[in-house]
Amino acid sequence: MRSITLSLVISFVLLSCQNNRDIPNHAYLSGTIINSSEAMAYLKYKGMVIDSSAIDEDNKFNFKLDSLENGLYEFSHDKERQLLYLSKGDSLLMYSNSVFFDESLSYSGYGDKRNNFLISLFLQNEKSRDFHLQHAGIDHIAFERYADSIKTLNLNKLAILTEEENNTS
Repeated sequence: MRSITLSLVISFVLLSCQNNRDIPNHAYLSGTIINSSEAMAYLKYKGMVIDSSAIDEDNKFNFKLDSLENGLYEFSHDKERQLLYLSKGDSLLMYSNSVFFDESLSYSGYGDKRNNFLISLFLQNEKSRDFHLQHAGIDHIAFERYADSIKTLNLNKLAILTEEENNTS
């Protein structure tokens, strides 16, 4: 299942389009984390912390990333971590509740569709793990059908997302 997710992420990155608008060399990531007990949020790229942001009294944080490289970044807050894909020109607003961080995580703004897609893949993989544990004795044909249906569904979602991004100007 991890290889399917990795394949989808790689496909997404390769199929990401460049549209005709003037793309700034920076990106913004701002947001709100309710029920926060930690005062800081961090952003990593290739395993290295590249920026940090204080979480203010209204539970808000803000990153402006200059000279951004398009790619997968890791957002971390307290014990929670999540991957997101940032591209030059993105302006993302992130929302989460620290009690149910992954389940409540959502994005809006420019670049939101690809990141909401990534979080849906992550949550789907968590459900698949539970399915595998509950159905450890499932025969290989049934498992293959299940895995193929998930792959087809995700590839269809990726195709729609890619088409929408290609049509965005």
